[in-house]
Amino acid sequence: MIKISWIVKQFFKDIIKHRRGILQYMGLMAFVIILGKGMKALGIFDWYLPSVMAIVVALAIYMWYGMKYDWDQKKLINKLKEEK
Repeated sequence: MIKISWIVKQFFKDIIKHRRGILQYMGLMAFVIILGKGMKALGIFDWYLPSVMAIVVALAIYMWYGMKYDWDQKKLINKLKEEK
């Protein structure tokens, strides 16, 4: 197989596999752009960077602890399966 065709095939396979995450990222980017335009229209664009940074930090904390919660739940389920 030609290298470039393999790369393209893997690229599209990964896009299909991770489409939910890609759509979430695109939605977040659209929200950030709309937030900026709305704040500019209201004349409070000075608060754009602090508000975007607060959103990013809050989402990062949520995602990190969400992964930790999922890991803990999987450990608990596996432990319960082993006991049977």
